[in-house]
Amino acid sequence: MCPGVHVLSKGVSVRMHFPRPFAISGPTLWLPERRESASQAVRQGRLDSETAGELGHDALPVADQAPPELAVAAGRRALEAAGLDGRSVGLLLHAWIHYQGHDLWSPAHYIADRLEADSATPVGVQQVCNGGAAAVELAAARLLAEPELGIALVTTADRFADPGFDRWSGDYGIGYGDGATALLLHDTDRHPAGLLLHSIATVAAPQLERMHRGDDPFGPAPRSVSERVDIRRTKKAYLRAEGMERFGKASAEALRQVVTSCLSAPALAGTGARLRCWSPGRSAHE
Repeated sequence: MCPGVHVLSKGVSVRMHFPRPFAISGPTLWLPERRESASQAVRQGRLDSETAGELGHDALPVADQAPPELAVAAGRRALEAAGLDGRSVGLLLHAWIHYQGHDLWSPAHYIADRLEADSATPVGVQQVCNGGAAAVELAAARLLAEPELGIALVTTADRFADPGFDRWSGDYGIGYGDGATALLLHDTDRHPAGLLLHSIATVAAPQLERMHRGDDPFGPAPRSVSERVDIRRTKKAYLRAEGMERFGKASAEALRQVVTSCLSAPALAGTGARLRCWSPGRSAHE
């Protein structure tokens, strides 16, 4: 529903939407060791062989721990990679998609406590696929407004476990693996920079929210309408009502806007050779 774009470079300072670039340190991907194979899912009748081939995943990472525990592992690794500890963190943002293990509870506070980030302000960000980018954007805005916060830690983590979610057949064209990420965002003079964040932009398409709601009524509690999260069902309902054309048009327009917004600043002109990567947030299935 919200494609996001960020622009990074290796050790090059280009002023764009921010009055100064932010540094990213300790970017970390944490995946559990256990894997569940597509062939196993086919044998169990959870997936047909044609869909398994379309997904293109031989196996998906499967965690035995709750998502906030995965986030703690990723956050600890990010801090260690940067040579820092939790006491240096002034802001902690945690983003997620699916159930975090407890009702009416803040996973961000749990992560801060386990990392001994006692001085940090923990904030949860639930923004579906764009959660990680949204958290980075919020962290940058907060650091601009309150430089004394120093360093922001951004984590993401999810676990798509039975019985509430079928990681192989719960959606179209996506296999849902478990894992976590983390990074540190700060001014370049706070800590040596690995990557520089020059710009970040988000464009929303609120009219697409029905893709994850479908025709379902509002429920009084999680999974009270359906025993399993079934995104295929809700997307079918959306497409019956709105059609693929409206989805495609809104998606394409949002992506064009977000890329244009991120790259249009005069300060970025002529710097293409110095850019190392660009990454649009996934929107084709949102």
